[in-house]
Amino acid sequence: MFSNGGFPYSLEESSPLECPICKVEMVYPMVFGTCHHTICNECSITGKLEAICPLCKAKNSSPPEEDEVMKYIIECSKDETDVCGNCDSIIAPMFFCETCSLPLCSLCRVSTHMAKIFSKHNIIPLEERGKIRGSLMCVNHEQPYILYNLGTSQLLCIGCFNSIPNDQRSQLVNIDVGHKICNEKLDVITQEIKHLQEEIKEHIEMRKRILLELNENYKNSETFINHEYDKVIQKIRDKKQNSLQELKNEKQIKENKINEQLERLIHLQFPIRQNLLTSTIFCSYISKLDFLHMYDRLMKKLNETSHCDIEKLDFTSELTSVTNINFNTLFEDPTQHNQPPDPEMNFPILLPLTTMCPNITDISTESDELLRKIEMPLKSFSLECSNISHELQEAQKDITQRRCLINDTTIDEMIERCKSLKSKIDNHTSLIQSYQPILRQIWQYNLDNVRKEQCTFKTKLDESLHLGNSIKNLTINAEKIKPFWII
Repeated sequence: MFSNGGFPYSLEESSPLECPICKVEMVYPMVFGTCHHTICNECSITGKLEAICPLCKAKNSSPPEEDEVMKYIIECSKDETDVCGNCDSIIAPMFFCETCSLPLCSLCRVSTHMAKIFSKHNIIPLEERGKIRGSLMCVNHEQPYILYNLGTSQLLCIGCFNSIPNDQRSQLVNIDVGHKICNEKLDVITQEIKHLQEEIKEHIEMRKRILLELNENYKNSETFINHEYDKVIQKIRDKKQNSLQELKNEKQIKENKINEQLERLIHLQFPIRQNLLTSTIFCSYISKLDFLHMYDRLMKKLNETSHCDIEKLDFTSELTSVTNINFNTLFEDPTQHNQPPDPEMNFPILLPLTTMCPNITDISTESDELLRKIEMPLKSFSLECSNISHELQEAQKDITQRRCLINDTTIDEMIERCKSLKSKIDNHTSLIQSYQPILRQIWQYNLDNVRKEQCTFKTKLDESLHLGNSIKNLTINAEKIKPFWII
């Protein structure tokens, strides 16, 4: 969805003080109440009635408000680095004299503030001195703040303290104690946020890694599909060429055989026409004495001609190679067809026994019953296997993604269920193998019936073709002797 240089990824490298929209340091930061995104004032103005965050497009119940904390951080970031008030240099560690209000380097602290006159000066590390940007005086009483209310998170002066009833003063502490307590609370929640940050980083890295793996798997799958496609196309081309060659060979064989038979039949027609003409003349015009003189030789010639064998045509114009072409076999899994058969699955061909298979209806009923006994348990096993797979996937997600602990009992139960299901499937497989000899007999009987019907059909077809050719020849012969009829 996002490229490596996309907008969401650029947020990881941007400064927290910059607006994530315009990439400029914020001056008047505005925060949205629902999504907690802080952006600059210019980018927060969407011009719509609804308060929609321009960064994540989340709808907020109220317009963005000024982020006072971020504004304070931005102002602090603009402060210049303090240098030593004596030598104008920065030599760590740096200190600050609260009495002189003067920053000191480590050398000047020793050289200038070690005399007795400076013994009462309060010197603290420079990092502990923060620039006070808020008011030091109470607005209502114009007295300096000396207390802090832990319950209301407010600073109090002596006037505020006097106005608070005694029963409500249990939450009041001095400035140092309040700072210490609040600092400890801040450290606790900061650690929680750091842990959240680390967890978010892990999730981001995991998703980036999965995204890279997804792209890599897509490329590999695309290459595999193209390779398999080319293989299938090449197989189809080879199958096409082989099928066309087989078709051509079958056509050539049948054509040669038909031409040979045609040549013999055409050559056989000439003596037949001669004999028919001779018979007609003998019956109509020759004298009785000549008839009797020539009768023996004529009958011998006619008998020899009438007993000529005519070779039957043992095929039709249909090309059987076409029916054997099946391109669907190219798309089947070769691992299930090229493996040698299991020796236990090779049964001898059984001849049909009428005593065993008296009725085809009974056979179909028996095979259907056996197939139902095979199918019903398999459906139950498949459903149970699917349930175990789903539960195992959820357990794996709990471990790898949700970071949950899995009870050992749960995994042991899954393993026991898998073993139990495997045992049931093995028993059912043995049962199926025991059914196969019975089904093989039924299938063999059905195949024998089909072969008998095919043989009968082919015989009747040849007989019909032969009768058609015979009546055609008789018609031709009748038309030839028609001119010699005596009216």
